Amino acid sequence: MAESIVNHIQMSQCPVIHFCGSFHSDYGLGTVERVKRLAPDLKVLVIKLADEPGRTEPPFEGIDKDVADLYISLSN
Repeated sequence: MAESIVNHIQMSQCPVIHFCGSFHSDYGLGTVERVKRLAPDLKVLVIKLADEPGRTEPPFEGIDKDVADLYISLSN
């Protein structure tokens, strides 16, 4: 997947939004790590969407801030 993302960006010069499970992106690992290794100058932003019961408004105490660059709680 990472190779396809990097190839598309290099050929088209267009940004890519890639949706994946947390296993492929948490802590900058998985697909994110591979993209960064293939294209170190590429800007990569990891957004984590999560359903965290009881955490509907900031501050989100107890959330590991190294998981992603941006955290969005889907709880209502």
